[in-house]
Amino acid sequence: MKVEKLDAFFQPLTIIVVSSSIAISFGYGAVLVNNGIITVGELITFNVYLNMLIWPMFALGMFNIMERGNASYDRIQNVLDETDDLNDIGEATVKETNFNFNEVTFKYPTAQHNSLEDITIELNRGETLGIVGKTGSGKSTFIKQLLKIYPEGSGDLIIDGVNISSLNREKLRDKLGYVSQENILFSRTVRENIMFGKPDATEAELTEAIKLSAFDEDLARMPEGLETLVGEKGVSLSGGQKQRISIARSLIKQPDILILDDALSAVDARTETRIINHIKDNRKDKTTIIITHRLSAVHHADKIIVLENGKIVESGTHQALSNGSGWYSKQNDYFITGGES
Repeated sequence: MKVEKLDAFFQPLTIIVVSSSIAISFGYGAVLVNNGIITVGELITFNVYLNMLIWPMFALGMFNIMERGNASYDRIQNVLDETDDLNDIGEATVKETNFNFNEVTFKYPTAQHNSLEDITIELNRGETLGIVGKTGSGKSTFIKQLLKIYPEGSGDLIIDGVNISSLNREKLRDKLGYVSQENILFSRTVRENIMFGKPDATEAELTEAIKLSAFDEDLARMPEGLETLVGEKGVSLSGGQKQRISIARSLIKQPDILILDDALSAVDARTETRIINHIKDNRKDKTTIIITHRLSAVHHADKIIVLENGKIVESGTHQALSNGSGWYSKQNDYFITGGES
């Protein structure tokens, strides 16, 4: 703020001084010419040299730009020099994508309470897991354990019989298709944003991914189709279109484990049903994890867990949980009655 105040002071001051110097030069020079002391040509020459000196004098006062650049460079370098909190020393590779959470407990470094506590669940290849619960119940944290974003907490997270700490993070993520709550799109075309998931994908794979994500109808309405520029962070698209492009990006790589983290929140009920049906039909032999606030997205799941304060408070199928008396049953009744209680 001090620098900005100085800049705000010196810019008008500089203009006043330069303008005044030119006015004085011509005014006093006219007197000298009138008295025969100098000629008109000498007066013009003096003023030309005076104007030529203005920019070098400006430049002499711009050493602070280099200092600003150094300060900015230091901040950028601090980010580039930052080391990963997670030491990825594993070399094992995922094969069958069966995983077990065995009493997994996790707490963020600055948190006072556990974000996950005694999580125990088994999911085999080809099954679908639905994760529901109140906001802040630990649903996204559950997924981040699979993604190896944070160091492991206590307990064991086993994938294909191997502890996740022994798995190579890059090889693990090659098996995953992750659609986060925040859709990250680039200022490129629709085609390039989808192909980012698999740069060497064929046109047939691209078309199939678009169909599975129920983006085909929207794409048909775009004048430039796949060559439509989406803008920075997808500024030219609706929330539902952003989500479906992100889903298509994940589906085009045909991941062994597909993770949808509240990725259907911005689509209408008809589109959601289309996407869920496509996933059911085309991923029968692959694992799917769906985190959602809309129970309709997990009706078909083989297993559903309800998280509350980082704990599993309910688990079972949609039918079993609907017949119970817990949070899931109350939420399901709420949606069935259209919000009437």
